[in-house]
Amino acid sequence: MKTLRVLFIPFLLFCFSYSLYCNGHPMEDRESVSSSKVMWFTENQLAKPGITEPNFVDTTLSEFQRYEFAYRERSFISHKGNIGHAHNSLIFEPLELNHGFSFLRNNVYKGHLFQHDNLRFYRPEHVFTDLFYVSGGSDEQSFYAKHAQRINQNLVTSLKYQIIRAPGVYSRLESNNTSFYGCVDYVTDNQRYQALGSFTWNRLINNESGGLKNHQGFEENEARDSVLLYNADGRYREMGVNIHQYYQLGFYRKTNNDNNLENDGLKSEIDTLVNNENNAINDNDTIIDEVFKEFVDFGRINHKFSYNRQSYIFDEDSPPYPFFNGFSNIDSLKTYDSTAVNKLSNSISYSNYKLMRKRHEFPLLFDIYLKHDIYNIEFPFDNEHEFSQFTQGMNMNFDPGRRLNFDGFYNYTFGGYNDGDFSAGLSAGTNSIRGRMSYFEKESPFIMNNFFSNYVFWDNEFDKTETVNAGLEYNHSYFNINLNAYQIDNWHFFNKEMLPEQADDSFIATSAGIRSSVNFWVFGFDNHIVYQYLTEDNYEQFPELVSYHSIYADLVLFDKALYARLGIDVGYNSPYNPQSYMPVYKQFYVQDHHETPHLLFIDAYLNAKISRARLFVKWQNIGSLIFDQPPIYTIPYYPLSESQIRFGVSWMFFD
Repeated sequence: MKTLRVLFIPFLLFCFSYSLYCNGHPMEDRESVSSSKVMWFTENQLAKPGITEPNFVDTTLSEFQRYEFAYRERSFISHKGNIGHAHNSLIFEPLELNHGFSFLRNNVYKGHLFQHDNLRFYRPEHVFTDLFYVSGGSDEQSFYAKHAQRINQNLVTSLKYQIIRAPGVYSRLESNNTSFYGCVDYVTDNQRYQALGSFTWNRLINNESGGLKNHQGFEENEARDSVLLYNADGRYREMGVNIHQYYQLGFYRKTNNDNNLENDGLKSEIDTLVNNENNAINDNDTIIDEVFKEFVDFGRINHKFSYNRQSYIFDEDSPPYPFFNGFSNIDSLKTYDSTAVNKLSNSISYSNYKLMRKRHEFPLLFDIYLKHDIYNIEFPFDNEHEFSQFTQGMNMNFDPGRRLNFDGFYNYTFGGYNDGDFSAGLSAGTNSIRGRMSYFEKESPFIMNNFFSNYVFWDNEFDKTETVNAGLEYNHSYFNINLNAYQIDNWHFFNKEMLPEQADDSFIATSAGIRSSVNFWVFGFDNHIVYQYLTEDNYEQFPELVSYHSIYADLVLFDKALYARLGIDVGYNSPYNPQSYMPVYKQFYVQDHHETPHLLFIDAYLNAKISRARLFVKWQNIGSLIFDQPPIYTIPYYPLSESQIRFGVSWMFFD
């Protein structure tokens, strides 16, 4: 029977491809599937007027089949075999958390959470709505609805509601996640005052199995999927409020200097307005009077307020299992560990960003800020940890419109947990090639020094981690190359006993990545390959080589009524010891009892676009049908599911 299924897959793909070839033609009208004209910005982009290019809502078929929210943030991940659960990046990124306080060492839910720094502030002409739904085997469902609406010329509101419901194929892998955010974007008529407000709410409820109890028995018979924990749940809750205000200092004045206007490129603009016979305004003096107003800019002052509360919960209703052997426990009958992290933050900054950039202006832009953070951390069975700290810093940007430009940053923290943290960096180059250098001296994540739960606790005083990074990036119309090198001292990690430890020796990590996209006639070939090497693998464990490849055919059918992309995705990573997952404190640790072989993942998919609706059908992990392979664990010992079919649809409305 399995042989028949294996033969059926290539036969089905061949028949469908032949049908497309006979009935379709090359996708000569690519504008019909290009990105929309609905603009969006991040909060950081809106803080830099005049130098930031807008982003546009994507309506293309490119990678539409990669529906998992985790892949929206990370290209390569190891995961537990079900969407919505904790996952780990397969790329070593020691600067991912950057400067400032961090509670956890790894962001295990990246892509599942709405947080202020990754929210999108939309700028539609009128209304923009996007509905997205995915259904898969074992009742897996993903859904989001987002809506943005311009209330008037000055006010735009947007919101997004997202859920994941996935029982999982194997025991104790259910996920039940809900997230929501709402945004307000207001700007006055004269553009001098702008206010951004946002509210975020996240709730994740995941079964925690601890992995297979007997993976050898499971590999002989998948019905024997006994796990270490049968009554444990891991939960994450977060609520945040953010208000950011900008005010442009200066005043308007009238000018009639034709030479200045000619230099600024405005003279021809005025002539066009005055001579335009179709212009509804007939009073030319009024037009000239408005255009000849010049704003004398004294820079921009910003104020930002935010409040955030995070709760990390581990709930187990039965007595502890030997999974925690060697750990002491306070309550031998039940565990309810609820760790809360509260943050209150205020910052004020001054920058010389302009309302409108003009040619021949001073090319160096800067932003100087002072930030005050107050933290309150509550552990079960332990006293609260309270502290406050100040961070001063500066960001510099050279006018990106010039052929050669640079940017840099500097941060220093005094007081509180991160007292003495320092970081600085500089990058320079052109739009094609760019080099960068940075230095970070940072306190370890709070959980590495302080943690208290029913099973385990510690109180450490680790030294600060020192990281030197050098990188080079080259952009071409067909490919992108990125090189990185890190020298790291006093690295902090979770060891084989699942406890925090500081590395004795320094080590070096290097990586080289390339992205390419090649199109020929109806065919396309996308690639992303990363090679990385660590001189010491006792502290971190990552595959040396990971890659993603997609080969596809783009066709237009039925007199341009249907755009289709038929393709195959292939993922690969080289053998290595994947990091294990500790459910009590939701972090990954090194291990030496399991090594993955060469892993090859193959998915077949069909993406389609009909008017404003996009659809995909994805046959995931067809390699499990073609190759007689044992169960795969990218996190020991959480087996990945075998071949399954997913269906997804996105429907957008722009008016």
